[in-house]
Amino acid sequence: MAAIDKIYVDSYNKYLEFKDWCSKQPKLTDKYGKQVSISAFLYGYPESFEGEHPIFKAPCYVDAYVIRNCSFEYIQNELMLRYGEPSQDFIDEAYETVMARGGGRAEPGQYFSWLCKDDFAIKDGVITLLNTEESSYQKIKKGLIYTSPRFIEPYTAGKHFRCIKHPLWQYNKPYGIKRWCVQVILPDGMGYMWYNKKHNQWDFADEFVYNNDYSLSNTAHIKTIKAIKHNILRWHLPIDTIIRVTGRYLNDDYEFIVTK
Repeated sequence: MAAIDKIYVDSYNKYLEFKDWCSKQPKLTDKYGKQVSISAFLYGYPESFEGEHPIFKAPCYVDAYVIRNCSFEYIQNELMLRYGEPSQDFIDEAYETVMARGGGRAEPGQYFSWLCKDDFAIKDGVITLLNTEESSYQKIKKGLIYTSPRFIEPYTAGKHFRCIKHPLWQYNKPYGIKRWCVQVILPDGMGYMWYNKKHNQWDFADEFVYNNDYSLSNTAHIKTIKAIKHNILRWHLPIDTIIRVTGRYLNDDYEFIVTK
């Protein structure tokens, strides 16, 4: 679902070439079984343009498909930048900058301040970076991440829940507004979730869910506490997830925790 950034190109012909490539790709299937054309994530330019323009913004799962299948160097260079893989131009510029200042590290805030000459090696005339962590781009190329439209990290959904916070006077319906505002707070390290009104489910940020009807939000709006309790286990949330329920007024809130 989440998208890192847009893809930019510097000519209209490149846009048309990539647009044609997208139109020839098979449709991708999202978490709920909906088939989606990659072209749905293209920007529309009915007339020619000059200079750099954004042409594509897609969820990570779709970007991963493009990384694994598109041969256009200008597209791969953009995606390398977005997914943490330094291009050769980046490495060359970093090396020149470091060597121009004598090879040492620089003060924070300066260009490539975290690098020194020992972070580089030259082999057959090609400058490379040493001791770098494997980028998301490389993990995508190897098929280690974004291989499924669903969240693939293992987790256990809770089978019970309990109330850990409530107002002094407990009301089923909120005062002053029509619905309670509901948010989920995942355990540390699990990111965040969006509420899918269409399916009455919570989706992990990295899941591929095609959303062209603005049905996703970080907040659910539900009429009664009874209805919220009825839904908690249906949402299949991880153990230790907090469900925060707020009304209109100060201290007019509940919290539930999902348990084993």
